[in-house]
Amino acid sequence: MSGITKQGSRRQGASAHDYIEAWKFCVGTAAGGRGGGSAENQPVTERAAHCGIRWTVAVALRNEPITVFGGGAQTRSFCDVRDTVVALNALANRARADTVIANVGNDREISILDLARLVIERAGSRSTIRDIGLREAYGEDFEDIRRRRPSLDRLRNLTGFKHRYTLEETIDDLIAVERQGLIEEKDGHCTLVRHQSERAA
Repeated sequence: MSGITKQGSRRQGASAHDYIEAWKFCVGTAAGGRGGGSAENQPVTERAAHCGIRWTVAVALRNEPITVFGGGAQTRSFCDVRDTVVALNALANRARADTVIANVGNDREISILDLARLVIERAGSRSTIRDIGLREAYGEDFEDIRRRRPSLDRLRNLTGFKHRYTLEETIDDLIAVERQGLIEEKDGHCTLVRHQSERAA
């Protein structure tokens, strides 16, 4: 959910350019890794589909096993950050004196297991999918959220917003970026963030 005022949108937070530059890192829902830790601190092969699309792509391109927890039946909704920027800007332009409160995201649901399968298919990967029980991964007291799907009625009513990027397109773009990163790693170079113009070239 996002609360935006017209003035606040200009003074606070990152610019649209910053969001786009961080696109490679921010697509999808970033959840904590195993044991609730940060996914950034885990080796690529230990990251799970629950950690977001980027990690799933990175593992798939290495043909390593992709981990799902608790069977992977949990559903999540993934929004391309490029669409998020457009939606936030639209809300900021709509805001007047009052704060506008609306969900920003995507209301297309997909299970974590189906996400892993989709990435494997589109990457042409030989990765297998392994399942780890929730209690083993997170402990006895962990309570899983089985479904996450935002209501976008207010966003659409206020702005007429429509998503430009499908989940498949987002995955394909991330596969292309990650493959280029693997090439650069082999060559001894590692460009963590590329400009959009360089990605399009």
